[in-house]
This record gives sequence, C-alpha cells and structure tokens, in this order.
Amino acid sequence: MVKHQISLLNVQHDSIARPTATRMVCKYAGMNQRAAADMLGYGTGASIAYQLKRLRSEMGDDKKKAG
Repeated sequence: MVKHQISLLNVQHDSIARPTATRMVCKYAGMNQRAAADMLGYGTGASIAYQLKRLRSEMGDDKKKAG
C-alpha cells in the first residue's frame, strides 16, 4: 500500500501534467502501474496504461511538428 497520495484531479483534463507524472512515477520510482494508480489517485492500473499511451502519442505529435 502506498503511504502518500498525490492528487492530480484538479489538473485540466487535456493537460499533459497527468501523463507526465504517471511516466515519472513508473520509471523513476520503480512502481508498477497498479501502485502508481494508487499514489496518483487513479481508479485502476488501466487508467495508468491509458495515460502512458496518451503521453507517447503527444510526444510523437511533437516530434512530427518539430521535424
């Protein structure tokens, strides 16, 4: 069980902050998606998977715009 919870519920729906926080928690805190969901206030690990997919999509769009 995660001791601390970070709420990103007040962040705008289309903000890139939620998927970015998700990526950082999974990558640098070494958490699996279920633990990251608990920490970030998401309902399920599937929500994390969606956020990670969204981040990859946004990053891909930025690369296309820059290139």
